[in-house]
Amino acid sequence: VNAPQGNEPSTITMELICEGVTWLGIGFSQDGLMAGSEAVIGVLGQEPRKYNLDGRYMGGVNPMDDSQQTLMDASINVYRGPITVLKFTKIMREQGEIELRPGDNTFLYAQGQSYFLGQHA
Repeated sequence: VNAPQGNEPSTITMELICEGVTWLGIGFSQDGLMAGSEAVIGVLGQEPRKYNLDGRYMGGVNPMDDSQQTLMDASINVYRGPITVLKFTKIMREQGEIELRPGDNTFLYAQGQSYFLGQHA
């Protein structure tokens, strides 16, 4: 958690490291279930984006509107090993999104079976 400076909002910097060359996602949930949650998903060759998880199928994984794409320093990279690293900074309290608070939160994660966004392991 990053302390705000002046009138800036509180943010959190997150990093997910997984073996292999794959897409990665970190989700934010109110009940621990995928459906109804939100996520940051990084696909190789693309900038990580925020998504609404409206169901447990690909048609339910929908990018948020461009106006909600507020991630900072977002990246997904592959390093020797190989390992894939998703890293980003997110505002903790954004209108219309699941709020992240200091203390207990419920996080989800997913690692794809390839570098194309699709079914996860």
